[in-house]
Amino acid sequence: MIIIFCGQKGGTGKTTLSYLVAETLARAGKRVAIRDDDPQASVTQIVSELREAEKTEVELLDGQSVEMFDFVVVDTLPRLSSRVLIEAVKEADRLILPLKPSMVDIRATLPAVEMVKENTRPDARAFVLWNMVKQGTRISRELKTLEGMIGLPVLKNTMPERIGFNYATLQGFEALGMEDRDMLQRLVLEFLV
Repeated sequence: MIIIFCGQKGGTGKTTLSYLVAETLARAGKRVAIRDDDPQASVTQIVSELREAEKTEVELLDGQSVEMFDFVVVDTLPRLSSRVLIEAVKEADRLILPLKPSMVDIRATLPAVEMVKENTRPDARAFVLWNMVKQGTRISRELKTLEGMIGLPVLKNTMPERIGFNYATLQGFEALGMEDRDMLQRLVLEFLV
């Protein structure tokens, strides 16, 4: 299964989520690779450093067939006009558009929603994920109202803004507490089922 994290806007957490979801799947006993379609190659650096430190079993997809893996997680660049991004959307089984809860981010994401709708295979599923949600804020309480503006199904599970998620990209999945790991497992189960 190919899972991609995509969107037009940078800074929504695509790279961090790509790593965390790949690691969650690997910890569940699945064979997982990450493909880095972003020229910045941030997730490649994360996985390479963690593999060198023997802190992850996640592999980098580097010429191997995707059939060798149970899951391939793809981190993409934030540019809709990219042929690489459009091709990734066409091949994906699950597409996740991370979205920070703000009107600026919602407006910037709408073109990505349309591109995903136009290029997603009929048997694939696409979702929006509220990411970096600041708990207790007014906008975090109004997420249901904002969902009507988006035009894609929105996952029930949201990801809060936590420094621990970023820290895990440096120190490995072991840096996360059980609550964060459980949250990631619930998220992955929701979009896979």
